[in-house]
Amino acid sequence: EMRILCLEDVHNGSKYHRIRLPYSKLGATFTTALNDMVLAHCDILVINYNSSTPFQVIDHYRNHYGFKLILDIDDSWIYPLDHPLYSILQEQSFNFKMLMMMADGITCSTFELFNMISKYTSVPIRVIENHVPHKNVDPNTQFQMGELEDLESFMKRDLRVGLLGSESHFPDYYEIRKDLRQIMKLPNLEFKLCVS
Repeated sequence: EMRILCLEDVHNGSKYHRIRLPYSKLGATFTTALNDMVLAHCDILVINYNSSTPFQVIDHYRNHYGFKLILDIDDSWIYPLDHPLYSILQEQSFNFKMLMMMADGITCSTFELFNMISKYTSVPIRVIENHVPHKNVDPNTQFQMGELEDLESFMKRDLRVGLLGSESHFPDYYEIRKDLRQIMKLPNLEFKLCVS
């Protein structure tokens, strides 16, 4: 039986839905930090691409314990120069690229990412597209997803527009805000902007 350990050193919805939910069904163990005690019985270590653990630490432990490294990537590591967190993200990007080159296998969320990743590594890459989660709660945010709706009832509702994302997506909102103002003038419109 393979012993899977998942590193959850940064909590967000992406890691919950792409790592916590699927790997818990495989009997994985979860940890917030790497140490000898948790890694002594690890065959596979699964981490998200923006792990806060330096690649040198993971490499040290892997050389010592011999586990396989699986990296999950669900976002690009290429950021525009005007991004408000550009310098911080560039530092994280270096760590991520090193992890990508060290990985024994990679999962990613889109075929565009697959093409980007394949330029850096020749390890197996599997696309596991994101899904619409429902009937569950992210324990880190207590955000409850609602029931999925059928198309017929959806088409009968008033128009709803919503933006949901982290504050790092503010430039995206800023870019489309003029269009949103026009949309918000429509009658029978419900609009929500949620930032985490």
